[in-house]
Amino acid sequence: MKNFIPLVKVHVNNKLTHSVSTHQILETYLKEAMKKLGVKGNVGERTLYRVLERIGEFFPIVLERYQQFIKESKLADEKQIIDFSSTAWQLYAALS
Repeated sequence: MKNFIPLVKVHVNNKLTHSVSTHQILETYLKEAMKKLGVKGNVGERTLYRVLERIGEFFPIVLERYQQFIKESKLADEKQIIDFSSTAWQLYAALS
């Protein structure tokens, strides 16, 4: 599958932005955006599902490469501050 890596990028981009279902990806993102991620030619919905299935099969490898990219691109800091403020407010609202 020649579009595997670009379509993995499409799935990751989807999760980081709109987080729509795989069924809605082709309706949500413009062809130009997919082209910028490296997708060549037209992509069918079944192809997106096949890639999603392969991501699941090779998840440890995909996750390792993703984390390696984050590290090489200096997108993560050694000291990470986790913000639980919105979670606390949601919990408080649920208990009230």
